[in-house]
Order: sequence, then C-alpha cells, then structure tokens
Amino acid sequence: DLARALALYQESLQLLEQIGDIQGKAASLSQLSNVYWEKGELAQAESLVRQSIALGQQLGDMQRIAFDTTKLGQLAQAQGDLALARQEYEAGLALFRRLGMPRETAQVEQMLASLAGGPAAPASPEEVRQNLVGQVGTALVAYRQGQLSPSQAHDVAGQAATVAAQVASDEALGELRHELAVFLQAAAQVLRGQDWPPLPEAYASVVAQIEEAAGLPPDAAEAPQAPAGVENAEDTEEAEALSAAEQAQLEQAARQVAAMSPEEQALLEQVARQVAAMSPEEQAALQRRLIRDSLVAQVSQAIVALRRGQLPPAQGLAVADQADTVAGQIAADPDLGPERHDLAAFIRAAAQVLRGQPWPPVPQGYGSVVAQIDEEAGGES
Repeated sequence: DLARALALYQESLQLLEQIGDIQGKAASLSQLSNVYWEKGELAQAESLVRQSIALGQQLGDMQRIAFDTTKLGQLAQAQGDLALARQEYEAGLALFRRLGMPRETAQVEQMLASLAGGPAAPASPEEVRQNLVGQVGTALVAYRQGQLSPSQAHDVAGQAATVAAQVASDEALGELRHELAVFLQAAAQVLRGQDWPPLPEAYASVVAQIEEAAGLPPDAAEAPQAPAGVENAEDTEEAEALSAAEQAQLEQAARQVAAMSPEEQALLEQVARQVAAMSPEEQAALQRRLIRDSLVAQVSQAIVALRRGQLPPAQGLAVADQADTVAGQIAADPDLGPERHDLAAFIRAAAQVLRGQPWPPVPQGYGSVVAQIDEEAGGES
C-alpha cells in the first residue's frame, strides 16, 4: 500500500527531525524517494534524493552520497536523460571505487553498460582528488560549525582514514596519491578534535579555504581550540557569527560543563580521550550501542507513559506506527551490525504493546528490558 508507506515515512521524518537525527533523516528521505518512484512521481523522487545527498554532504557520509548519486542516475535513465544518467553513474562509480566497495562498483558498471555506447572512462586522478577533498572539506566545515556531533565526526574520521589508506595504495592515482593520503589522514585527526598536523605545501590553501568557509579566523589551523565559554573580544566576535540557536546550544553546553564538579569534569575529559583513542571499528561499535540504548529508552518511556495513563491511546497508536517504521529501517541498515535484527524485533514487539496487546516473545537479551518496563509501569504485563 503506497499511501500507507508514504504516511509512515512522513511520520518517521517528523520523529527524526524532533530528535535531531540527521543521519536517520537522510536515510528516510532516500527511502521515501522509492515510494514516489513507484508512484511514477519521478521529479518528487529526485528532489528527495537530492535532499538526502545534501544531508550526506553535511555529515560527510560518503557511502550515503555514493548510493544516492547512483540513484539519481537511475532516475535520469528512467526519464530518458541518458547523458545525465551517465554523469551521475560515473560520479557514483568513482565514489564506490574510492570507498573500496567492489560489489557496488560492479553494479554501477553494469548500469553504465546498460546505456547506449557502453561504460565511460573512469575518472582521472585529479577528478578523484577534487572529489575526495570536496567531500572531506564539507564534513570539516560542518564539524567546525557544530553541525556534526562528536560521535558523527569520529565516524567520518574513521571513513576518511580508511579512504586515505586505500588512496595511498592505489597506483592508478599516480604521484598525487601520497600527498592526498596525508591530507585525508590529517583531516581525520581534525575530525577527532585535534589540531592540523603539518601538511604538504599544496594543501595549505585547502585548509585555509576550509577554515574560512567554517567562519574561523585565518590562523585557526595553528591556534589551539578555545574553551566553550566566551572569554574575550575575539571569542565574542566569533560567537556573534553563530546563529541564535547555535549560540544557545553552545552556552547551554558551557553551563552544563561549568556546573560539573572537578571530578565530573576530569571524568568527562578522560572519556573524551578514550573515545579519541579508539579505532574506527571501536568507535562504530560504540555508536551502535548508543543508538540501541537511545531507541530502547524512547520506546520504554512511551510504554510506561501509556500504562500510567500519561499518554493517550491515540498517541500510543501513532508512536507504535513510528516504531514499526524505525524497526524496518534498523533491520535494513547494515551499518548497525548483526545485532540490528534483535533490536528491530524488540521495537516491533514494543509497537504491539503500544497498541494495547501483551508482550510477544522478545529476543534473548531483551527480557530484562521488558521486566524493567513492567516494573516501572506498575507491574503490568
């Protein structure tokens, strides 16, 4: 039922916007485009894909950009614009090659071959360099402007470091691969909260452009990061460049840190150092845990509120629909690892409870969660 799917995705988008999940919003926009595609509304589908790409660029999510760029090629081909289809396929193909994703690379090569005239020549080394520098630069600007959370920035840093290793070993890129790899590794360090390390001379102007686009002073690359609070005239000028919402968030974070005891501040700094020292795989595992804990907490709170009479039944049904949608997205997201299936099953079970039904069987490991929910709700089951 396309109408039902459309309504569910739109509800999911509203929920994701409320909780500020930019990555989830990008995925939902891309999935929503599939519904419009099936309905034959290709212009609307293309608009949604471009919105998803814009969010992917904001996050520096190169996989998201690669998949969505390829989808633009498919939409262009469906509308008979073979020249645009070829252009989008070539862009997607270049990204998949750089990301080291052979299955997706082969798939896009087949899409190119389906166009009249066969596949186009691969991107030149300079085109590859410009593409990667542009993607990483966009992520760095978003990070500097506070549009990326620390966990998102660490995730992007892991991707940049992985691509840097691939670039360094890719002889097809010629001599430029060495300096490009150094730049990508340096960008990964900055995304982990460190200062710019020494860079090849050719990339000094790139750093200056990034800092300028982020609204930072020219010497920001060499200067240590200032504290969260505004302490002097230079800090005041920089704070005035922020939007009202960003400044409010910055001030709130500063107040929260200032309100901590010295022991709590020391613990916070220790945790930040531990996260920064993690490998990309460890950071990804931590991010998966945080996503799981957040989703479990949200549905748990909704069930407790419903059983205590604090959530009207009609709202409970709406939350149940949103939970089903999120469960489907989780199950289809390989980035969440094999444990995503158990998490999706639990959220679907929670959706049934929100509809007034008893708990169905839940995966092993979630029994204690159910017991805690029932206990907080007053012992009902």
